[in-house]
Amino acid sequence: MFNKSLNTIISVIIFFSACRTTEEANIDSYAIRLDSAVVVREAGELESVNSTVISAPGKWDLSYQIVYLPEEGATVAEGDTVVIFDTKQVELQLEESIKQLESYEQELRSKELSNRLTIQEIKNSMLSLEIQEEINLNRLEQAKYNSDVEQKDAALELEKTRKNIERQSEALQAQYILNRNSENEIKLKIDQTRSKIDLNRKMIREMYITSPKDGLVVYYKSGHRGRGGEKIKLGDTVRPKSPILKIPDPNNMMVIVDLNEVDRAFVMEGIPAEVIVEAYPDTVFTGHVGYISKIVDYDYSISNTKNYIMNVNIDSGENFRLKPGLSAIATLFIQRLANSYRIPSWCLFEEDDQYYLISNRSKRHSIDLVMLSHGNAYIKGNFTLNQRFIANNQLSDDE
Repeated sequence: MFNKSLNTIISVIIFFSACRTTEEANIDSYAIRLDSAVVVREAGELESVNSTVISAPGKWDLSYQIVYLPEEGATVAEGDTVVIFDTKQVELQLEESIKQLESYEQELRSKELSNRLTIQEIKNSMLSLEIQEEINLNRLEQAKYNSDVEQKDAALELEKTRKNIERQSEALQAQYILNRNSENEIKLKIDQTRSKIDLNRKMIREMYITSPKDGLVVYYKSGHRGRGGEKIKLGDTVRPKSPILKIPDPNNMMVIVDLNEVDRAFVMEGIPAEVIVEAYPDTVFTGHVGYISKIVDYDYSISNTKNYIMNVNIDSGENFRLKPGLSAIATLFIQRLANSYRIPSWCLFEEDDQYYLISNRSKRHSIDLVMLSHGNAYIKGNFTLNQRFIANNQLSDDE
């Protein structure tokens, strides 16, 4: 089992070849180090701990085409326009709604006029009947002095006129209801159309996005979890709620790395770390592990490797050299061993379940193997600091 682990580690790590000297051109040899720190190194990208993400509006089922973005890296102030989406589609809807509103308002005016005329006709008819009622009353009064037949005819005419007045009164009330319903029908359409107009205008306003704070513009990446992939650019079409850009807080930076599942058991939140940013190789930033995802993160379209998203917070604040997106290496100090030496694991030889080293003078040195970690062997024995030993695969048959 040790052999399998050893061969795997040997095949992965090659960076210790930098320890070779020019005098040893024909053979790889490596210097032993007095180093008690067991480390894990992971590559990642700088990101702000507190980035403000600006996204496309999420209330409308639309595709948003970006027609304006400030230059990446530009400094913006609170209230500055940072994203504009193409408003043509919504503007066409707005124009259509405005025309529809004008049509409904004209229809309402015509309907109100028509309804008033209908009501007036019924009222005129009632007025004529009321005049006829007065005439019939007079006839009935005069018929008292005439025959019974004339009295009955006059009374019958008066009754008929009054019934007609009653029917016209009912018709007037019914017409009021009909008029109100027909007008309300159009008014409802007007209200709905006005709501559409307000909505269209609101959508257009929201397609002009302003910065909520002062800061630096960083384009969002289209890759998995906003990492990798192409950056958002002018002309792109995005769906609702899609992130477009972010404004980071340069005072609080971190490195986002993928922690291999093999190393997860050794790394805990809060352990110390050192960060080297490739753009500033002369500076070592101190930090600590701030967060480790509880869930494995993987994307089989990219790799079969399963990782945990991990944030390494940089302790030094107000370092305005640090910008999101810069490549960095995080060294995590997972353990410290007392009185131990470190040497590349591929310098180990094994015989009868015992490990040993061979110096560049072909002398064999017995060791006690403490542990293997990330291409390093941590050992104990009698050594001189910086004493050199050859790699296992460099031995010839004669040796």
